[in-house]
Amino acid sequence: SEHLGRKYADDGWNLNNMPMLYNSLFGVFDQAITGMTVPWMYIGMIFSTFAWHVEDHYTYSINYNHFGAPKTWYGVPGSMADRFDEVFKNTVPELFEAEPDLMNHLVTILNPSVFVDKNISVCRTDQREGEFVITFPQAYHAGFNQVRAI
Repeated sequence: SEHLGRKYADDGWNLNNMPMLYNSLFGVFDQAITGMTVPWMYIGMIFSTFAWHVEDHYTYSINYNHFGAPKTWYGVPGSMADRFDEVFKNTVPELFEAEPDLMNHLVTILNPSVFVDKNISVCRTDQREGEFVITFPQAYHAGFNQVRAI
């Protein structure tokens, strides 16, 4: 119904509204910034992945699974980001010699057990339909889709 559509359009949990809520730093911008003030939609196919990365400018991110199968996430606390970088570079030094800013390209995946073996905390969650996942500043994260998800 039109009433429900209007209610959703104005809701603070609507990802289109969230960046501009009261006290949001993004509220000071007078233009749209794709991926930060304008949400992106990812459509995941079976076993599609997202490589280890942090968000632009070390911001938070919020992700919502609209429908489909679970998406598996791995995360490392921001407090361990420097150690994470060190272990990553020591594990595959040849990649960083060829491409020093490799982590900015979102193309590199290592098994989370590599970090666990080096005493880096790694958490794991399965994001199901209708659930949010929030990542924190400077927190590395990676994962994959188990089947299809939007």
